[in-house]
Amino acid sequence: MCIRDSRSDLGWAIGRGEVYEDLNYQDEVESNAIYDLLEKDIVPLFYNHGVDGLPRVWHLVENLTSFERSARQRAPDMAVVWLPGFPPGWWQESMRHLLAGAPAPAEIACDPDPAGIAIALQAARLWEAASLPWMPFAMRRDDLLAASQRKPLTGYDRQQLAQLLAGKLPPVLRQLAATLLELGEKAEQEAYL
Repeated sequence: MCIRDSRSDLGWAIGRGEVYEDLNYQDEVESNAIYDLLEKDIVPLFYNHGVDGLPRVWHLVENLTSFERSARQRAPDMAVVWLPGFPPGWWQESMRHLLAGAPAPAEIACDPDPAGIAIALQAARLWEAASLPWMPFAMRRDDLLAASQRKPLTGYDRQQLAQLLAGKLPPVLRQLAATLLELGEKAEQEAYL
């Protein structure tokens, strides 16, 4: 069994391709291998801790490809968490519990587009409710300009940007929103993060 992207170095092999006559035994062997792999290799990628066992920063990444890359390259005191678009209730509840036990600032990385700005703001509310700082990460004007591929803004994107700019935005996100309108283009973070 293999949970690996064969086109890259992503993923992990479960066993060495052995085939057993007794399928129940094979299930048991592979099940044990999966749990061992989760405990020793996979889980530590997503929950990295300081000396006291707690993360010093929560690094939230919206794009799944960028999340996987960030998890592999994380700093020792960083917990990397996938932000699955607009944070669903189950995700918010899980993060509230994690923040209660391991309060730390957040760095939030979303696509440099109108939805990405709105997603970052929605996720940031959890940190604000816990009186913890947060900041946008890899969502600067320069990140948008450096993206190798950009797409034109839609009419809906322009409406969303107007609403965002009419509200309260951190300076970095305000500058990003203004640049999106100025360029008439948006990008995805997997192009640079």
